Amino acid sequence: MGINSVNAANQAIFTAPVITQSINTQSGTTYTPVASDAASVVLMNSTSSNTFFIPTNASVPFAIGSSLNVVQYNTGSTTIQASSSGTTTVICNASGNNNTASPVFRGRYSAATCLKVATDTWLVVGDVY
Repeated sequence: MGINSVNAANQAIFTAPVITQSINTQSGTTYTPVASDAASVVLMNSTSSNTFFIPTNASVPFAIGSSLNVVQYNTGSTTIQASSSGTTTVICNASGNNNTASPVFRGRYSAATCLKVATDTWLVVGDVY
């Protein structure tokens, strides 16, 4: 069945769900996500180097399985980093390195998803190195 298709047996029409994510545009050089950023898109819209800080569970208790989507939306290089490296762990297999703790976006319009896999552990996947 396609996006909008009819079930011949009972003439029911099935429509694919529409998933909409909110957009949060940040123009500063640092940003720490808040609870409302879960399953949204954060656009890092700075011409200067900038950092997206993953908070500790104590400061923002995202549920395990939450995702944070980040886009380097301008020319300033974006880095993802733990706000407290002794508490929060960022794991990224960028460029074959099994634990890049501060992944950097490859360039403008690169995107990555931060997935919370344990209380203070985040896996970063996307166009980063």
